[in-house]
Amino acid sequence: MSSDSAIVGHIQQHLDSQSTGALFLKLADGQLLQLFFINGEIQSMKYHGATGLDVLNELAGLEVAKSQFHDGAVSRVVNQLPSTTDIIEMIKSRSVVEMSTSAAGVGISHDDVVNIERAFIAFVGPIGDMIFKEELDNAKSKADLVNRLSQQLDGSDRSSFQSQVE
Repeated sequence: MSSDSAIVGHIQQHLDSQSTGALFLKLADGQLLQLFFINGEIQSMKYHGATGLDVLNELAGLEVAKSQFHDGAVSRVVNQLPSTTDIIEMIKSRSVVEMSTSAAGVGISHDDVVNIERAFIAFVGPIGDMIFKEELDNAKSKADLVNRLSQQLDGSDRSSFQSQVE
């Protein structure tokens, strides 16, 4: 079973039922994905040392081995997250990007793609994944990708982003 579909399915189930509690997904890689819901909206996410939106960058290609929901459990940590519906769409679109990206064809390693995308999203927020995908499709090299993304940022953010990813 595709993990992205399984993860999305679990999230959708708790969104639809307006659940409040903690969803623990043990993944095939042995790691634990923790999602905390309040009235169906994800309040907090944690996976393999990543929290909040950084978790989304880690989910593509992972498989769910086991799940458990603890009704009523809440997290002391609250991440600033988009709506659960938007998170579902981000997971779905990220799995498509992970499988279809032509980055390797232009000499950008998978690790570079992930790191550059993570950094860019940190500067621009959740909409960054859509901008990133578009620029990645048009980039001719890693330097070209960084330059294209940098043009989307203001002065100080631009130089911070460039130094972070180069």
